[in-house]
Amino acid sequence: MKFEINTMLLQAILAKSVKAVSSKDIMPSLKNFLIKAENSTVTIIAGDGATYLIKEIPIKDIETEGSVLVDAKQLTKLVSKIAEDTIVFE
Repeated sequence: MKFEINTMLLQAILAKSVKAVSSKDIMPSLKNFLIKAENSTVTIIAGDGATYLIKEIPIKDIETEGSVLVDAKQLTKLVSKIAEDTIVFE
């Protein structure tokens, strides 16, 4: 999976989405974001097992399609520290 996204847009989406992620250790997968890049859309899914937040972001050029589970809190912290205008997510 490879695509380029505006840093400020991603920071705003992750800051809101991380609130939907489970804070309990019931299932480790509920502490993650599912990020899917396909058909000119990046979809970020976050949830706690009962409620899910789904955000679709139109992306002009997805170089490689795919999906990945990423630790929600760690990704949110990392992206919040990036000062560049765009991020290449690979």
